[in-house]
Amino acid sequence: MSVPERYSTRLFSLLPAELVALLRQMDNEFICLAAQLHTTYEQLKVLKARYLRNIRALSGDTRNPFAEVEASSLKLRQLDGIMDNGVPGLRKPTSKTPYGPSPFTSLSISPMFPLTALGTQPNPSTVIPQATSLSFLTPSTLPSSSVGLGFGLGTSVTKSRHANLNSIVSQQKLCLLHRLPSCRFHPFARTLKLCGRDIPSSIIPPPYVLNQKATVPNVPIIHSFESIEQLRHAGSIVHQLFEELRQFLKPGLTTQDVDNFIFAACIAKHVYPSPLGYCGFPKSVCTSVNEVACHGIPSVEQSLRAGDLLSVDISIFTGTVHGDACRSYVLSDTSDQVDVLHSDPSKYDPETDSARFLCAVAENCCAAGTRICSPGTPYAEIATSICKVADLYGCSVVPGIRGHGLADFLHGPPEIIHSVNELQSTDTGTLGYMKSGHVFTIEPCLALSKSTGGRRNRYCLSPVHPVVLDDGWTVVTLNRSLTAQFENTVLITDSGHDVLT
Repeated sequence: MSVPERYSTRLFSLLPAELVALLRQMDNEFICLAAQLHTTYEQLKVLKARYLRNIRALSGDTRNPFAEVEASSLKLRQLDGIMDNGVPGLRKPTSKTPYGPSPFTSLSISPMFPLTALGTQPNPSTVIPQATSLSFLTPSTLPSSSVGLGFGLGTSVTKSRHANLNSIVSQQKLCLLHRLPSCRFHPFARTLKLCGRDIPSSIIPPPYVLNQKATVPNVPIIHSFESIEQLRHAGSIVHQLFEELRQFLKPGLTTQDVDNFIFAACIAKHVYPSPLGYCGFPKSVCTSVNEVACHGIPSVEQSLRAGDLLSVDISIFTGTVHGDACRSYVLSDTSDQVDVLHSDPSKYDPETDSARFLCAVAENCCAAGTRICSPGTPYAEIATSICKVADLYGCSVVPGIRGHGLADFLHGPPEIIHSVNELQSTDTGTLGYMKSGHVFTIEPCLALSKSTGGRRNRYCLSPVHPVVLDDGWTVVTLNRSLTAQFENTVLITDSGHDVLT
């Protein structure tokens, strides 16, 4: 028995609610498959461009070896369009689908297409019988044209539609029984709904959103020219988001307002907010206020007040690679904007102006760790450079918060340690050395700290201890110290480094 026949036989024994659940499951499976195909297609395009460039560089031949394949592909697309339009009299085209108008859809009965594409069923209210075998159907037996049934991510059956649900289900059974043609499937042809957010069809989510596993290498990637350009683009978008966020922040907002702003800005720039759905994280951005070191979850109950220290960690996925950075702000006491902080921490009194002082120290520590980056430098040197600056200003680096490599995966090698306390328990030889083409983040988190008994240790004061709260994400220090974080994505070049964010 074929797949369509197996499903059509089963449908007659299903209740309406069970049918809707089954169709949703089938639709979601097709979405995952389409995402995999799209990702593979993008990878093939990059490989094709690289192959052509190498061939032309080696042989000087400017001919396109893919010309014959591309011509055949064009003919197939033309034939596909002809078949979509169908033969007049046999097919009645329409642009309506269960998910709204779509240029990829053509719905009606046609003997030209004997097989139904499950997972992308037509809207039964728009199917107009043309075949003789269905002539027994009368207009009174068909659903109203105003009724629609959605059964995919981001769609639902509203109460107003329940009255006609049985007739819709009956029509769905007829469609499957006679193997009527279905709407042509397009990757993410509908809105993807995740954690209460609607992701437009034009935005490609990362693999983990679709329960797929990204391939994370065991060693740091030496990125190609194409990959580096993609990472530069992602970094520039992250930088733009921070510039827009600076103008948005003001006292009186909630951290949920910040999340809403970042989500809307990401959608406007056609990128996916990487935290949303990552290992179950429910929001689009991490907002860490005052004593929260990192991974703070935005909430409508957390209001921002003048003088608060807010760290915002923004990560985005462009469809090919991730971009990642973090900035810390102090909400102004005198205006509706955040303070423009001085880069020199000595300009602030750590006792009376601790938030601004700590933000400046965090930025200086990140800059110190970045400054030493070049090919051949041990990754362990980053922690040493950062802790020297932290010690100079009487602050401590929060251990356990590490930098990471990124590409089409969000977290991968190399692993960047920022605290010398961690280096003492780590085999520094396993951290490796920087090479041209490596891309990673440097993201030290600093906490105000008092020396123990007035005695200073080398490169650190009294070490702070991170604690994860009950939500499984929010990290604070054991003594609830004020914290600030600064993060950049760094590229190792032949002559040194570039900051991508």
